[in-house]
Amino acid sequence: MKLGMRTIKTGIAVFLCVIVFEIFNMGSAMYACLAAIISMQNTVISSFKAGKNRMIGTTIGAFVGFICASIMPESAILSGIGIMSVIHISNILKSKESLSIAGVVFCAIMLKLEGQSVIVYSFSRIIDTFIGIAIAILVNYFVAPPKYFEKIDEKYKEIVNDIFLLFKDEVSKNKPIDLSKINKDISNFEKLVDTYIEEFRVRKDEEVEIEKIRKVLNECKKIYFNLEIIASLDDQGFLNKENCNNLNKLYNFRFEYLDYDEGDLDIVYNYHIKNIINSIHTLNKTIGICTII
Repeated sequence: MKLGMRTIKTGIAVFLCVIVFEIFNMGSAMYACLAAIISMQNTVISSFKAGKNRMIGTTIGAFVGFICASIMPESAILSGIGIMSVIHISNILKSKESLSIAGVVFCAIMLKLEGQSVIVYSFSRIIDTFIGIAIAILVNYFVAPPKYFEKIDEKYKEIVNDIFLLFKDEVSKNKPIDLSKINKDISNFEKLVDTYIEEFRVRKDEEVEIEKIRKVLNECKKIYFNLEIIASLDDQGFLNKENCNNLNKLYNFRFEYLDYDEGDLDIVYNYHIKNIINSIHTLNKTIGICTII
């Protein structure tokens, strides 16, 4: 079975944690390794958020553990009071994600000092965790970074192509069109963009793509809106000469133009057809979609 890249990067992060602790004679790398494992996520932003929660939890647990262990280590009463304090502080800070690790660190300090200095042991847990988090984030950033834009690029080109074909069907086949799939695809695409948009800001080399993606999304929404208006009309209008000529240039298809007097329905119909053509031209300039289908 092929190893996933996240699995490989987690192994690299743990390896580096152990090496760093050996080189600098810092003792056991266990807590750093645990922090690295938890912090290694699918994106750099997710790694940072997981690391931040881990750091907050470690700090809370170390702080409360230091106070309680300084008074009486391994005390059953103080252990109960201390863990309640850890939970209460985590709730006050609205950091429920860090609650479990805060409790683990508190118990490690309170119940497993084994003759070590309370302040040294507490401070060591914070430093170990920070090192593990930092290594995980750096590995995630520099080692085979996920190609987020490629995922988005593939998705929006699929949506644009579907819209392109749907629009052709609308103006050439005089039949009702189903917009539900396009609507769902645009909604899913927007969620995908929201998921990765922070990641683009982290990676400066891809920051320029943010505006391009937003522009594509905006034009897709415009096209959907105009198609929705056209689909709501009581009848299909007739293409005017301008739209007919532009459509003939856009598609490898002969659209029929009839010399007629435009009614209100035709005016509305051609207005929205023109808007869609303009949006398709904008998309063509932005991402280079194929103009012959």
